[in-house]
Amino acid sequence: MRQIMIAGTGSGTGKTTISTGIMGALKRRGHEVIPFKVGPDYIDTGFHRAATGVSSVNLDLWMAGEDHTRFLYGHHMDKGDFAVVEGVMGLYDGTGDEKGTGSTAHTAKVLNLPVILIIDGEKTGSSAAAVVLGFREYDREVNLAGVIVNRVSSESHYTLIREAIEKRTGIPCLGYVPLDQEIHLPSRHLGLVPDNEAQEADVVLKRAASLIEQYMDLEALERIAVSGEKGEKEKDPRRALKNIGSGLRIGLAEDDAFSFYYRDNVELLEYMGMEIIPFSPLQDEALPKELDGIYLGGGFPEVYAKRLSSNDTFKKSLYEAMEEGIPVYAECGGYMYLTQGILDGEGEFHDMLGFLEGHCEMTKKLQRFGYAEMTAENGAVFRGHEFHHSRWIGLATVNHTLSLKKPDHMISMLNWTCGQRRKNVQGAYGHIHFYSNLQAVGDIAQLLVKRKESKHGKNPINDKK
Repeated sequence: MRQIMIAGTGSGTGKTTISTGIMGALKRRGHEVIPFKVGPDYIDTGFHRAATGVSSVNLDLWMAGEDHTRFLYGHHMDKGDFAVVEGVMGLYDGTGDEKGTGSTAHTAKVLNLPVILIIDGEKTGSSAAAVVLGFREYDREVNLAGVIVNRVSSESHYTLIREAIEKRTGIPCLGYVPLDQEIHLPSRHLGLVPDNEAQEADVVLKRAASLIEQYMDLEALERIAVSGEKGEKEKDPRRALKNIGSGLRIGLAEDDAFSFYYRDNVELLEYMGMEIIPFSPLQDEALPKELDGIYLGGGFPEVYAKRLSSNDTFKKSLYEAMEEGIPVYAECGGYMYLTQGILDGEGEFHDMLGFLEGHCEMTKKLQRFGYAEMTAENGAVFRGHEFHHSRWIGLATVNHTLSLKKPDHMISMLNWTCGQRRKNVQGAYGHIHFYSNLQAVGDIAQLLVKRKESKHGKNPINDKK
């Protein structure tokens, strides 16, 4: 098993384009590529899937912890022969100014991955060597094994940069990507559009793979990639949860409007014995029958607000199921869908379910962006992430069910409340990583089983155990 980490000097260096290009090029060379993404990202993982045909996995040390991250990486990397991990932001950017705070570099050290650093070659020459030297010296424990130069104007330009870097740092340059607007992935308010909305994504990704084949030394990259150990199945943290939710049918909203899920969250439910039943609030006329619970993930409900609003038969079906007591967990876009409506960026209001109080209005700036520790009414603590260009508008008297705070070592401390509960429905903006509290996930599964077994069983959401 070979493995590599693709990092950048900062955001906007072309990590996603080059990472997906490398994935595509390695696939063309016959490798079974397993893609990963550092951090809480749903957009880049979509491009990874488009490039490899394999669902990408999030690796997040702050949310899941080092032991769980090692397990998840080993568990998935065994399914192929070449793991490609795309970093987040700059190599050393994490939740604080220390080296061990969930950054790409921290992840590379925990997983023992060699790092290929992408630098921006536009409007620079020999000074690029100083940049690479600084990144190497900042933390010598990071295995900085190679460099890729992006946005190069000509071969002679690349030669100038390569010779300076290799002479001053001893780190090999593996090639470059020319300045080419045709491989620029389209942007939108969350940084990138989802792959199922970008019609040109397939063309862009194929061109990126072709440029990588043409301008990069893939054989050198393969030599740098180290052999990985087998996944440590004996240390599987899920073992106590095996099949404890057997027989449960969980509906999963899955379409263009709702597609943001951590892959390992859904796979954990399956490991617990639950049957995942996909449905589409955009296209279906009614909920699937005989569901024991519903998971409404995030996505882009504001983009599809008119279609969601006009699908009255499905809205009625879901509303009636919630009135009858079906347990529902909704996060971010799913939460927005359950409120009274969405006020889009053009000032048009779209009616949604109206099961929860208030409405959501789109904003130009990100709201509450970043990691958060989330405490529920029953005291259960999860770690998660918020990223949304909308805010909830409603009465101050509404009882919010989650208390949130930024990580303790963040420079800017912030505490706030969010979310609502009505009957067995819980909704909030935060995206929770289930591996941040496996015990609580198991407790909820057992309550769902008890509810299924008895019509008079205790309420799994309202019970504050």
